[in-house]
Amino acid sequence: MFRLLIRTIIFIIAIGLSLFIGVQWKLDQDLEKISERWRNTIELTYQNARVTVSGDVVVNGVGVYFKKQDIYVSADVVKYSTDSVLDAAFLYNHSRSKALPRQSNLSVNNLVIPLTPSLVELLNQKQPPSIWTGLLATACGKVRKFGVAQYFSLGYDNASFSGDLNIEQEPMSGNLLASGWVDIENTALIEYRFNAANVYTIEDGTNNTSPASLDAIELNIEDRGFNARRNEFCSLKQTVETEEFITQHVEQVKKLFSSVGIKMLPSGRRAYTELMQPATKLGLSALPSASFSISDFGFYDEKELRSILNLELSLNNRPVNAIFEGWALDKLEQINLNQYYQDDESGLAKRFETIVIKRSYQPEPLDKIDDFIGQSVKIIRQDGREYIGKLIESDQSRLKISIPLNGGIVQVPVIRAQVTEFYVYR
Repeated sequence: MFRLLIRTIIFIIAIGLSLFIGVQWKLDQDLEKISERWRNTIELTYQNARVTVSGDVVVNGVGVYFKKQDIYVSADVVKYSTDSVLDAAFLYNHSRSKALPRQSNLSVNNLVIPLTPSLVELLNQKQPPSIWTGLLATACGKVRKFGVAQYFSLGYDNASFSGDLNIEQEPMSGNLLASGWVDIENTALIEYRFNAANVYTIEDGTNNTSPASLDAIELNIEDRGFNARRNEFCSLKQTVETEEFITQHVEQVKKLFSSVGIKMLPSGRRAYTELMQPATKLGLSALPSASFSISDFGFYDEKELRSILNLELSLNNRPVNAIFEGWALDKLEQINLNQYYQDDESGLAKRFETIVIKRSYQPEPLDKIDDFIGQSVKIIRQDGREYIGKLIESDQSRLKISIPLNGGIVQVPVIRAQVTEFYVYR
């Protein structure tokens, strides 16, 4: 009996190992297929990939080279998780069918998109001026809109993201639950959660005739550097102090709304002024009633929207009272931003045409090297050789730098005793 038990245990372990090895082989094959499928447009590289026993697909040192745009995008770690190791084994099948397991998670650590001048120009062309981008640029010198080009002008040479997305399907109801966060380095932290109804076919075969709808949403946005840079940028363009720019901007926005019959209330003016400050936290939650239709959104005023959506707004953890009187979405299209610029440009002769906010490599003491692991650095050895990349390891004897090279990433060791100068990019 004991021998039978031992044999059974060994058999189960052998089957488990075979399954795990098979899943790992299948992952390597799927990544090769994905790379081959898109080989005409991108070149995919990675340091290593593995499947954990819990069904996590972990890919380290990911690099994607977009051939036509000549852009190299990298990520330290990409992890895709499911509730089953077998689901992980069919990664390529899921990518082809655009289907997801019932539960899945996607997390990305330090996805870096270099904002090269060519990419900025391309994205700027694909982002035509709108009312919202125009309103953000009011009282900001000759700036017409606040888009990708202006983001680049604030000193962001890279767009760096980390994030997490959780998705759960409810087959018995057809609902989709999603939650997660996105951290845009030195810009903002965005946390979200929503529940969408009638997205999937109900598992028991019942016909679902109701249209898809958004049942609930929570959104929190925390400023982590963008406001300070934008305020300094625009104050230089406007040749005023930062607080004076904020005052002028809010007043101009108020006048533009008023020109189409939308009155910004004193509580709205205070809230918007506070929202312009650094490190603010904006919160939004909504539980739309059954009678709400997105097609009617433009017909509701603010009071009606707050009621029918059960809408709650908060700023720095305090509730936001009424913002507008006479609000209607269709009125925004009547705002004449061109007239505003024509009238206001006559006094811009002395305003700056270029931005002076720019990040650069700043020197740091050699005994502080360990404090900057994970950051972009420049290291100069005693023989004059220079290394520029991301500091990924540091101990008493050596450093390790991650450097993009020929569409991939190489890790270069540097003897610590040979380092004479150390700089951090910020």
